[in-house]
Amino acid sequence: MIDANGLKTVPAAREPTTSAEHRARDWWRHTISDAEGDRSVRAQLRRCTTPLDAACVPAAIGLARLLGRIPDAGAPAWKQKAFERALSLAIVLSHVRSDNGINLLRMLGWGQFPYEAKEADAGEGRPILSELRFKRLLQTEGEEELVRTFARLIALAGHATDVADLARVFLHWDEDRTKRDLALTYFRANSLGLDT
Repeated sequence: MIDANGLKTVPAAREPTTSAEHRARDWWRHTISDAEGDRSVRAQLRRCTTPLDAACVPAAIGLARLLGRIPDAGAPAWKQKAFERALSLAIVLSHVRSDNGINLLRMLGWGQFPYEAKEADAGEGRPILSELRFKRLLQTEGEEELVRTFARLIALAGHATDVADLARVFLHWDEDRTKRDLALTYFRANSLGLDT
């Protein structure tokens, strides 16, 4: 861009997104989404099943860098695990085709709070993800199993979800609070689940 004095100017940089989940969403949008991303990179990541597989895809390492999860040589185990979780997130996000702004468990859970209703008798309000599978989800451990499980959930949701929320849940999977929040959303017991 040329200013009034004929000098070349550089457009002002956008304010950086501060939260990890929003940085992950921006990475998804610019790196592997249908609209702006590179489909070949998305295909490479979709073929990955482990963090080690993803470590061979520069875009996945780019996400880890963006999230500040690149460990130094000799870093403690928790930093290595944070790096692996970021690589796993890159794989999971490669399964999302559309950022629709709707929480994944809201789409897959109960249509309304079930009270005494039985899943088999719920009709239209019945969850897409059965209660048994939801309980198994909450017990999921290990990067490979977590990647497989979330890839299946995304497929159940038609490959569309709120990318930032998915990143938040996935990055904080080991925290009890995350799983409690998911249960409230799945059963439509919180404000996220109550609005229609």
